[in-house]
Amino acid sequence: MKNIFRLFAIIAIVAIIGFLAACSNGDDGTITPKPDDGTKPSGSKTPITVAEISITAPVNGGTPATTVDSVAERFTAGTVTWSPNDNPFQPNTEYTATVTLTAESGFTFTGINADQPKVNGTKASVLSNTGETVTLSHKFPATSTKIVSSIAIKYQPNNMSYAHGDKLDLSGMVVTLTYDDGSSIDVAHGDFVNNGITADPSQDAHLEHSKYDGKQITITYGNLTQKTTGTLTVTAIPVSVLTIDPIPEHTFTGSPFTPSVTVKHTVEGSTRTLQKDTEYTVAYSNNVNVGTATVTITGKGDYTGSRDVTFIINAAIPQGGAPQITTTALPHGTGDRAYSQTLTATGDTPITWSIEGTLPDGLSLNGTTGIISGTPFNRTGIWFEDTYRYTFTVKATNSAGSAEKQLSIIIARTYTDTSSLLSNIRTYAANTADTPYLVALKVTNMPRFYNSSLDGKFVSLDLSESTFNSNTIPNNGFYQCTNIVNIILPNSVISIGNQAFASCTNLTSIDIPNSVTSIGNNVFLFCSSLTAINVDAGNNAYSSQDGVLYNKAKTVLVEYPEGKTDLTFTIPDSVTTLLKGYLGSNTRLTAINVNAGNSAYSSQDGVLYDKAKTTLIEYPMGKTDNSFIIPNGVTNIDEGAIYNIGSLISVTIPNSVTSIGNNAFYSCTSLTSVTFAIGSNILNANFGDSAFPEGSTGGEGGNTLKTAYNAASPKEGTYTRAANGSTWSKQ
Repeated sequence: MKNIFRLFAIIAIVAIIGFLAACSNGDDGTITPKPDDGTKPSGSKTPITVAEISITAPVNGGTPATTVDSVAERFTAGTVTWSPNDNPFQPNTEYTATVTLTAESGFTFTGINADQPKVNGTKASVLSNTGETVTLSHKFPATSTKIVSSIAIKYQPNNMSYAHGDKLDLSGMVVTLTYDDGSSIDVAHGDFVNNGITADPSQDAHLEHSKYDGKQITITYGNLTQKTTGTLTVTAIPVSVLTIDPIPEHTFTGSPFTPSVTVKHTVEGSTRTLQKDTEYTVAYSNNVNVGTATVTITGKGDYTGSRDVTFIINAAIPQGGAPQITTTALPHGTGDRAYSQTLTATGDTPITWSIEGTLPDGLSLNGTTGIISGTPFNRTGIWFEDTYRYTFTVKATNSAGSAEKQLSIIIARTYTDTSSLLSNIRTYAANTADTPYLVALKVTNMPRFYNSSLDGKFVSLDLSESTFNSNTIPNNGFYQCTNIVNIILPNSVISIGNQAFASCTNLTSIDIPNSVTSIGNNVFLFCSSLTAINVDAGNNAYSSQDGVLYNKAKTVLVEYPEGKTDLTFTIPDSVTTLLKGYLGSNTRLTAINVNAGNSAYSSQDGVLYDKAKTTLIEYPMGKTDNSFIIPNGVTNIDEGAIYNIGSLISVTIPNSVTSIGNNAFYSCTSLTSVTFAIGSNILNANFGDSAFPEGSTGGEGGNTLKTAYNAASPKEGTYTRAANGSTWSKQ
């Protein structure tokens, strides 16, 4: 028998926990909803009306549990104490456990019913209640006179399938206790408490879909190895069965209406209000102009599916004033290059619209409705030089006066030339030159936009809006497209080639869809504004954490965004492989720290080594030390390990080093002194090559440090070069 004692404790909020973070359920069946954001009065606290905790029951010969596992959003639990204070527990003895619960910020125990707090499913005594804390005690049944040597689940519960919010029913479950004298008993679920058996989740626990679906029921008895059942099935609740309060009518203002939505779920005869963004999201459509607007409610977490509700926008009541134009942008339309956008204004109705200036060919304005619509013109060519920005003035007029406002639309030509393999490019822009504008493409094969400006500033390139028949972003596909700030990739992309977005210096973030199975080398090299690489959670090949790109298992660190402003970076202990160049040229990074439990890598003073500290892998570019003494024991300086360190003046290399990789000190512009310790003797074949002299900012000249080192006898000593010079010599 494996003699491992696992302290086991569970906090359960009997208020439908999934519920767990949103409401409290009293014995009288009432549910107190947790208010949505913005609805709770300032300074008020949400009451905790019911609290249940589970503590591993005392058993003969067992070690006393000292902790419970708490639900952090409501309260935390302190240390469990026992009376009498025996360790181990003695036979035939009643033990009392005492523990203090502390309410989290925004919650209070004030008003909790004395009959409601429970330990292991039975009523607990409330010793004190300050509102911020409540102290509970519970006397357990007397321990057995026998010692249990093993436990086994004889019968599974009858029911293992539930819906979110249902109570767990352990009926049919039987656990066999075998004593050290060879005898045994079968214990049904109703006698678990009297026999020191703890179940997680426990009888009548309200089951959350997000927490318990696919999980097992765990049985614990003292120090013995825990046993588990088969997996539970806890299905999410469809939004279609929820209650959504009617949305009041609104009056037209010319701006989008985004009214709050109240979504309710009735459980066991009581109703609770769901939390927006935690349990559902909302999206609005047709919510500007007079007519019927739609709100789409989509389930999240423990809820699934979508549902539309509508509300009415009524015409504005005349205010006796001139129009005020509220249109702020002219985004792209829907369909194949089709465009439709309604101009908006407030003031006395009716309002008529006119334009001073020129609209793009194919577009026209309806003066009564204020709708600009049509199909923009086509032009042919190879690159983006013929993208057009049309600036014009719109005028709104009513009986009280008129108003004018300058707007713009950007239309790119349609590519039909087979050498570019593009068709149906459409772009539309916001009304200011400093706002990113959209470029959407339809392509038959992915071309290369090498060193292309895409004809404009602050371009948002949306491939997901188009028919994107290519599954590959080719090597250097968008290399040096410096105006791109955002790229949206469709789920059809499987492969991203080498340096596909390298030197896109204004690119700030990118989302990798779940379809991508291959990402090349240096894809985001020199993307100096890139702060995050985000991977869809459903991707089976890659993942991301804090904007850093890994393989799915987080054993390979693929790329660190160069625009991240963190001064330190701790490599997760799961990482066993670092792809070369994974930190790119991140000059803000002052330290690379490795978790002590990592089996492949280590760090010292913020410098990255292999686990044994025999290979120096990377010196962070943002480290500001003027000198660096490589630790004794290092045998290999990796390729490009001390790359582009502008503050570094001198480096000392121990005689343990037998190999120096290519470009090891490349572009260290301040480096003027390298000292090799006594006994140093690196073979010519093991001293790497360099395209440019180490430390030099000049042109190509080869590895002059290597040349000087090989010519010296003895090789130990200090080698120097003049500032900005390219030749090294031994002192």
